[in-house]
Amino acid sequence: MDNKKERLGKTASSSTARMAQPRATTIEATSQSSTDRTLETCLNTLKSLSTEAHPKLATCMLKVGNIYRDRHDYNHALEYTLKALDCYEKCLPENHPQIALCLNEIGGIYDSLTDYNRSFEYYERAIKIYNKICPNTRFQKGKLMGNNVPRTTK
Repeated sequence: MDNKKERLGKTASSSTARMAQPRATTIEATSQSSTDRTLETCLNTLKSLSTEAHPKLATCMLKVGNIYRDRHDYNHALEYTLKALDCYEKCLPENHPQIALCLNEIGGIYDSLTDYNRSFEYYERAIKIYNKICPNTRFQKGKLMGNNVPRTTK
């Protein structure tokens, strides 16, 4: 009888594992379509807003860039993140934390594209802003750059 319970347990656990695989794929597909809808909404919002620089417009561009980055579409991610930076620089003070965040994001994208010199430039700009904002705090480059320390130095 114990042997029968063991066999039933093994059968049940293996069938559960088989059933979980299609469900995981369904969840991924649902998540992907949800991301597509979010991307479409953001892009439509960008198109409907005026060309005047505004922090909300820049934030929307940054989010679109993040979606592309998460999909490993680094060229589109860079395009939208650079647009966000341009917009932030037009409507925010030069040492604003959002500008530093955007610079750090761009550094990460260039790092993913293996353009380490450019990556380093953007990381350095972000660090300078963070040091001006919080002069008593020592920022560690490795932590700020997501431990993607550039492979080349100046």
